[in-house]
Amino acid sequence: METDHLVSLPGGVELSFREVGSTTGRPVLYLHGTPSSRMEAGGQLSEIAATLGLRILSPDRPGYGRTPFVQYDVRSYPEHITRLLDVLDVGDIGIIGVSGGGRYACACAARFGTRVTRTALVASTAPSDLDGVRATWSKADRQLYGLAVRAPWLLRFYLAVMARRIRSDPKRVPELFNDLPPEDDAVLARPEVQRLLTATMTEAFHQGVGGAVYDIGLEARPWNIDLTTIETPLDVWQGHKDTLVPAAQGEALARTIPTATLRLLPEEGHISLRINHIQAILQAFA
Repeated sequence: METDHLVSLPGGVELSFREVGSTTGRPVLYLHGTPSSRMEAGGQLSEIAATLGLRILSPDRPGYGRTPFVQYDVRSYPEHITRLLDVLDVGDIGIIGVSGGGRYACACAARFGTRVTRTALVASTAPSDLDGVRATWSKADRQLYGLAVRAPWLLRFYLAVMARRIRSDPKRVPELFNDLPPEDDAVLARPEVQRLLTATMTEAFHQGVGGAVYDIGLEARPWNIDLTTIETPLDVWQGHKDTLVPAAQGEALARTIPTATLRLLPEEGHISLRINHIQAILQAFA
C-alpha cells in the first residue's frame, strides 16, 4: 500500500504525507532528509513495512512536496506532528529520522516522551553546537551552511539550477551526490534506487526551492532542544564510510543521548546504509 494524502490540520495548516506498508499496522513516523520529500518512503521500504506489519507515515516538511510553507524551527516542528497524529487518531508512535530528518526525530522524541516507542536516527546529522561537530564539516558543508545563513538568496539560485536540471533530465539525479564511497556508488547504480531518488528529488522541489533553503538554514544552526531529555530507546545507525555525514557525528549523538545505542556499520556509506539495512532498521519497530 502506497497512498498520498493532503490533510488540513487544526490551526489552518495543511500537510501532505505518504502512507505505506500495512493500513492496520503499528504506526511509525518517517522523517525525510534535506532536501527530500515524503517519496523517500517507497520502494522496498514499503514492501518490508507491509511484511512486518508496520504503518509508515511520511510527511513533507513545510515547503517540500505538497505541504505549503509556513515558518517553523526544529523545536516547534513537533507541533505539526502532534496535530497530524491527532487527526489520524494515532497514539503511541515509532520515529525514524534519516539524514537531515534526524534533528526533527530528536525533537519529537524529546517532546513526546513515552508516547514514542522507539527512535532510529539513520545517518543523521548532529547539532552544530555539539562538541566536535563543526570539526567534522567538509569544505562543501561549510560553504552550504554559510550560504544558508548569510546569503540564502545565493543558495536559492544554486538549488534552482539543480532543480531545473532534475526536471529536464531526471536521470541526472545521481549526479547530485559527489565524492561518495564505492559502497554508495554501487547502490546508486541500481535501477530501483535511481527510480526512488528521481521520484523523491523531483517531488522535493515541486513548490520551488524555498523550503529546502529554509531547511538547510535550520540545519546550520543549533537545534535548541535538550537531547538528554529523550527517555525511550534510540538507535543511531551510522555507516563508517559515510562521506556526507561523517561517522563522528553519529558517535557524538550516541554519546549525548542517554538512551542511545550506536550501530556503526563498517562497510556502509550514507545511501547504502539506508538501502541495504532497511530491513534491520524497520525490524526493531516490529
